[in-house]
Amino acid sequence: MKGLMKKGFVFSLDIAIAVLVTLLIMAAAHRNIVNAEKNSLPNAQMAAVGSDIAALLDHKGVLQTLDEEKIESGMNDLMPQNYDMLLKVAVDDGTVLYAGDSVPAEQFVSSGKRFFTIKDQASIEHYGYASYWIWAR
Repeated sequence: MKGLMKKGFVFSLDIAIAVLVTLLIMAAAHRNIVNAEKNSLPNAQMAAVGSDIAALLDHKGVLQTLDEEKIESGMNDLMPQNYDMLLKVAVDDGTVLYAGDSVPAEQFVSSGKRFFTIKDQASIEHYGYASYWIWAR
């Protein structure tokens, strides 16, 4: 009978530890899910805005001008008031242009890249890309 009580105690202790570990894992997972849900929608919207601005600048032919003032003006015309953005335009001939503000250090920043071509009538003259960083003001 004494041996059975020792086995029962060890079994009960094993179950108690397993339940405690399971509860800790579930609490940590719940906390991460709640935090992810809080930030995901605004961050996804910010990423979409940055992508849309880069796409519109490409489709309107503003990126292809390689004119820093036109690019910055076009970007500012499209930018919602609650966002700031930095745009880096680089072309295969070595041209690099920057438009916008400097990226903040202690804030969420969404980023992306859009590739584009510069055409001379019907043929492609140069390849380039526009990297963007966007954040809330």
